[in-house]
Amino acid sequence: MTTLTEREQYAILQSERCHCGRSKKRKHAFCGRCFHRLAPETQSALYIRIPHFGESYERAVVELEQKEHRKRNRYIDPRQRVRAAGGAV
Repeated sequence: MTTLTEREQYAILQSERCHCGRSKKRKHAFCGRCFHRLAPETQSALYIRIPHFGESYERAVVELEQKEHRKRNRYIDPRQRVRAAGGAV
């Protein structure tokens, strides 16, 4: 069950701002970058109409946040950091 009201779901689709803060087209749930980061099943689920759209949208937001969390917390070998900065190992 979604926690989004129908009004909130319509507002998401009418907004020109994506969850990530970038611009997006009206009637789209996300900007192209975020949409293409989602699994194909999640992308398909976003085409469900209101009132069930909210459930798909919330799952997609969780998926994007998990991917961003993993990206931020990825271990980087200190030697790679030195190489990236242009130094010798």
